[in-house]
Amino acid sequence: MLPTRPMLRLIQEAHPFFRYPTTMRAAPVGASFYLSRMGRTAGFMVPAFALFFGWTIASAKLIDYKNGVYAKSQEKKQ
Repeated sequence: MLPTRPMLRLIQEAHPFFRYPTTMRAAPVGASFYLSRMGRTAGFMVPAFALFFGWTIASAKLIDYKNGVYAKSQEKKQ
């Protein structure tokens, strides 16, 4: 049996959405907090991503250099 409309009104909250009173000022945004947090995170994440994604490129260049691929490509240019 489905609840009828009066029963639904008993269950439902009278004001389902919270609203601040008009006399209350909005809370200020803590920009300095968020900027410092973003700076700390970027200070860790940028080098971490560079290491995580850059090691393959660096190892490929190192292998090419050790095997003489780099020297042969330089000779062709001259």
